[in-house]
Amino acid sequence: MARRTRYSEYKDRYANYRFELSEEGILLMQCHTKGGSLVWDWKAHDEMSDAFADVAGDREIKVLIHTGTGESYNADLGNPAGVEAHVRRDGRPAGGSRSSTRRPGTAATSSRTCSRSTCR
Repeated sequence: MARRTRYSEYKDRYANYRFELSEEGILLMQCHTKGGSLVWDWKAHDEMSDAFADVAGDREIKVLIHTGTGESYNADLGNPAGVEAHVRRDGRPAGGSRSSTRRPGTAATSSRTCSRSTCR
């Protein structure tokens, strides 16, 4: 069972999510990073799951509108200093995407071991 929450408990809890509740029970959940497009990093990832858990426990919510801010929803993949992206031997991120989450000039490394069938 979901933990029971109220809008007043979570409305200001998350740095990357702004909430606005109408009298009719319509909740606007707007993703952002410092007012611009959401930078998708571990903090935003963890906060999103916690925020959805809070919303799920709020019996006053009848409709949720989940949206973003800025030019992109969450196309900016943040890679804080000291956090290595999981990449394949060919330099592409694990998961099949051809975009890179590494900063230019940094080495492609991985902290996990891949078998021949999973990393190509």
